[in-house]
Amino acid sequence: MCNLRIENQHPVFREVESRLGGHPTAGTKLVLAIEGGGMRAVITSGMCAALESYGLTAEIFDEIYGSSAGAVISSFFAAGQIRMGTPVFYEDITDKRFIQKSRILRGKPPMVLDYLVFDVIDNLKSLDWDTAISGKKLRVLATNVDSARAETLGPPASKEELQAFLRASQNIPLVAGGPYRIGNSRYLDASVSEAIPWESPLSAGATHILVLSSRPLGQSKAKSAVGSILRWLWTRRTNAALKSLAAHRVEMSADRARNLKRLTVDPSKEGPHVYAICPEEADVVPGQLEQSSETLIAACESGFNAVARALGAPLPDEFVTQGYFDRGQR
Repeated sequence: MCNLRIENQHPVFREVESRLGGHPTAGTKLVLAIEGGGMRAVITSGMCAALESYGLTAEIFDEIYGSSAGAVISSFFAAGQIRMGTPVFYEDITDKRFIQKSRILRGKPPMVLDYLVFDVIDNLKSLDWDTAISGKKLRVLATNVDSARAETLGPPASKEELQAFLRASQNIPLVAGGPYRIGNSRYLDASVSEAIPWESPLSAGATHILVLSSRPLGQSKAKSAVGSILRWLWTRRTNAALKSLAAHRVEMSADRARNLKRLTVDPSKEGPHVYAICPEEADVVPGQLEQSSETLIAACESGFNAVARALGAPLPDEFVTQGYFDRGQR
């Protein structure tokens, strides 16, 4: 049991506190939902490291959902290795082995996902696949190309299956290449259909959802001329359903952001209960392809501080400000 006192009175935190005390409320289903956002996901990874510092480990959650890079974070969190996994963002994937913008000139995607999934996670940071899988808590979101809908993959039954899920969930159109095939289905990045994975667990019966978002509360993807051109490029040969999803993606994202803000700020007594921990406007929020280690470490610390604000609790004694969680440096 944990003696953490959470000042935040939102129903999600009341259930979290009950579980920390060893008394989960009967009939509840508590889910942790982790957003990705490319390199911006270092924020939500820092949030997970902070949760663990406060004693909010994977054990208190019934399920852990991850979308895009958030799926990688959820795997390390489920394995109890988030302090080792977080530095992936600023130690292992900030060079040309992962992102090489000049590859575009050769007609190739700039992001090499296979390097992240099959080299970094499996060797350099060595995810404990068995522990991550054994709890059967992991759920990975990806966009099914044929149905043009968010699809929940999991729980994975093997290392190979989880690797495939991670690869599918992060398959950003153009940036990471074409659709990734698992069996007879093809997948694109989860952000195409559900960037912040909280609606899917609601549909699956979640009663309480703690969301970790890499964007400020209420903020969503904005329209842009560049975005419209890129959308046309990757959808010009797709089916009508996927074209429609992509065309309305910005508006749908804005609606979801408003709903998430409403549920966080003004929770209903009846539920469902959803609370989003988010960075503030003044915090460091990197771009999807950020490669500066200094910027990424600062963004990671933004995630730590966002958790402290949300809980209304002082930073734990062992709080590590420099981000080098696996080395214990301050």
